Amino acid sequence: MTERILRAQLEALQAQISEDAPLDAIVDAFEAVCQTPVEDDMLLFEVMMPGRPAKPSGNEGARQVDRFSTLKPGASKANVPSLAEMMQFLKRSDLLAKMGIDPGAVWIRLIRQCPDGEGEFYQLRVNLTYRDGGECNIPAGSLWDSECGGKEAWFQRVRGSEACRWAAGKRPEKIEIRLDQT
Repeated sequence: MTERILRAQLEALQAQISEDAPLDAIVDAFEAVCQTPVEDDMLLFEVMMPGRPAKPSGNEGARQVDRFSTLKPGASKANVPSLAEMMQFLKRSDLLAKMGIDPGAVWIRLIRQCPDGEGEFYQLRVNLTYRDGGECNIPAGSLWDSECGGKEAWFQRVRGSEACRWAAGKRPEKIEIRLDQT
């Protein structure tokens, strides 16, 4: 039953979301299909930037590196990455490129996950790929609806997120809508 509902939702999303759909319309379409009840579903919002070095969360005392930082007027010292940090970034970029992953990509994902009854999950996914021209300063991360107190609050947080504000008015390079089973 769950698989049939999700397949119908997959078809609805594929029909509603065009190549040039703005992000707010994509989120609206995703919210509309999520109104159909599915037992034990969970919503996940992910923002990923595969070419960026991970930044520590919180105040862990680790030095954060901005690979594009420059000396600002009046500053005594630039936040310049070490040679080892630059080599790590270059190796990551080369590896990603060999895997066919654009290191300048920003991925925004909307996922509805439901148990499949066999100990795994179905995932209805809307994957959006944007190109970062170096101006993207949004944090990578994820947000489950359980962290927000429910679906309505989750959709409000998604719409108000830095990622959605950054992507507003930008056209995704790629929109992928699919149903997976983990």
